Amino acid sequence: MLTKFAIKDFIACKKHIILSAKKIDGYIMVLDMFQNYCTNKQIMSVQDVSLQTVNHFQWNFSMKKATTPLPATTIYVC
Repeated sequence: MLTKFAIKDFIACKKHIILSAKKIDGYIMVLDMFQNYCTNKQIMSVQDVSLQTVNHFQWNFSMKKATTPLPATTIYVC
């Protein structure tokens, strides 16, 4: 199965079990980034996604979050 269809099936399943809109939006955001990551790595099929692929994506995702500056309107609470 192509990754883009597997992701659509996953989201449809999550909508079916009535998760919050915020949770669904979070899934969509992360899985869209994963789809783009796979496309850039020329991984089109779910069968070609390995644990290493997922681990590399997670590492890249966490590094991107760590290096993304906070918006200027952020209020810091100590």
